[in-house]
Amino acid sequence: MTSVGDEQVTTRAMRDADLAFGMHLVELAGWNQTTADWRFFLTNRPKGCFVSEWEGVPAGTVTTTVYGDSLGWVSMVLVDPKRRRRGIGTALVRHAVRSLSGVCTTIKLDATPVGQEVYTALGFEVEARFERRVRATAPPPDRVKIRCEGTIRQATLKDLDAIVGLDRRALGAERRTLMEALLRRAPERTFVLENESGLCGFCGARDGSRYTHIGPVVGDDAGARTLLLAALSVQSPQPLVIDTVAERIDWLTFLEDLGFERERPLVRMRHGPRLRPEDPRSLCAAAGPELG
Repeated sequence: MTSVGDEQVTTRAMRDADLAFGMHLVELAGWNQTTADWRFFLTNRPKGCFVSEWEGVPAGTVTTTVYGDSLGWVSMVLVDPKRRRRGIGTALVRHAVRSLSGVCTTIKLDATPVGQEVYTALGFEVEARFERRVRATAPPPDRVKIRCEGTIRQATLKDLDAIVGLDRRALGAERRTLMEALLRRAPERTFVLENESGLCGFCGARDGSRYTHIGPVVGDDAGARTLLLAALSVQSPQPLVIDTVAERIDWLTFLEDLGFERERPLVRMRHGPRLRPEDPRSLCAAAGPELG
């Protein structure tokens, strides 16, 4: 039991039966996650996903994911609007961080500017900035032509090792469980760029509750742009969303040319030592705030 102000809340492990409550909070918050996302968290780290109860009634959630032995990711910090401003969210994040202690060297999360203040008080510091860009429908893929050396094709599970390697070079942590989950979930939306030396880029995407989320996108400038156009060639009944590195002005301009409009900023924050990826410049878009 955790004390919050003058009241008491109980934080416990999340159960399968809590997924409906999680989706209820997603709907109230206007987020994009699906039940499949919640199952990914719960399956991969059942002892690292939590629910807080207020007077015996579920009031908030938090999940954690571990990537290799170096990176822990905190996400899905959601509190019932009727229970906000009582310290529940802060208590949940503290609980999540404690659960990752000794498991990984670095903990990260993506925050909104509003949430940044809360996480700063808990010892997180700003590491990078992203921008969420949204487009109502997929643009015709032939609007823009990119000269790129190599061949674009749909990914298969045989590409998993190479995709994991490219992702590790870009992020500094191994996310095999995530890469495999994305590939199995939407193989028709996962593309790779291949040249004579092997795979040199990839782009994933998945359908959410509100948007089709494009990302991660990893590759050099021309390759990543070509991969994005390939992803846009797959028809989607939903609007499109992508979280791109804010410092990549060239990418922001490219997205604007494709009709992606700025929705909101995101702040990537870190607790613990900075990871040292081999090729951070190759990271053009994230998998999403809930996944990193």
